[in-house]
Amino acid sequence: MLILGQMIIFFLLIFAGALARRYNMIIPNNQEQFSSLIVNIACPCLIISAAMRAEEHMGLAEVIETYVAFSGLLLMMCILGFLLPLILQFRGRLRGAVNLSFWFNNSLFMGLPLVQGVYGDQAVVYMTLFFIPANLLFFVYGVSSISIHKRHGVEMIRMLLNPDIIASVIACVIYFGEITTPPLLLEAFSMIGSMTAPLAMMMIGASLKDIRVRHMLTDRKLLLYTFLKTVVLPIPLLFIMKFFVTNPYILGCSLVIVAAPTGGMVAIVALLYNKVAYPLMTEIIALSTLVSVATIPLVSLITGI
Repeated sequence: MLILGQMIIFFLLIFAGALARRYNMIIPNNQEQFSSLIVNIACPCLIISAAMRAEEHMGLAEVIETYVAFSGLLLMMCILGFLLPLILQFRGRLRGAVNLSFWFNNSLFMGLPLVQGVYGDQAVVYMTLFFIPANLLFFVYGVSSISIHKRHGVEMIRMLLNPDIIASVIACVIYFGEITTPPLLLEAFSMIGSMTAPLAMMMIGASLKDIRVRHMLTDRKLLLYTFLKTVVLPIPLLFIMKFFVTNPYILGCSLVIVAAPTGGMVAIVALLYNKVAYPLMTEIIALSTLVSVATIPLVSLITGI
């Protein structure tokens, strides 16, 4: 019920963003600035503030268990992501993009606030541990799978050293070093971090105006793919995780990692490295985001997570 309530709140925020775009309070010229504010300031503050507030600290055994669990989950998702576009017969230049859109989900903008709202700050620490290997995999394997152009190593390193990765490393230092932070600093980071969910959801709502809605809702292959991605395939993946993992925080994060909609970065790298795939990626992101309001609580109910 907590997940359902949180998703309803997210839906209302998405609707508010759509209204803001409709009445020109959010316009194409300032959407990039809002997104930059979320990625570069609000979300890093959310990650760091969760580490500052953490009362329980993981030992080495729990850290190893967490990384083994998340590595296994990412491996299963990558395998499914590779097979799914082949089975659905997406054409060659789209397959790498569809692969990436399956396993690189919106665990940052949507997943992190959802995990915090349902499972608390301790779960945010687990998600922080996930971000580091997930982002490495995204830039090392994901961008390579989507790209049809040559990439420059310097550019890849610059993209990898993004504020959220840096914030994750800082959060790990604070958390594992059990560093005490001044209350005023904690309050400041917490207040800024609390903007993440409202701003992110409103920006998702604002972006819906740019989507080819009629095509998105009538493309059978896209609809089938979205149904498999958001409902059918997350269920066996999570049951496999439940068979091997008992830690409720790892399972809660796994639910969000698997069932969250496709991350917006997929469209960005498609625009940079595979423009043919860009329209499809924007539609996958929009459709999976809209249906996630219902599918995440449904998957949670079926799997008992």
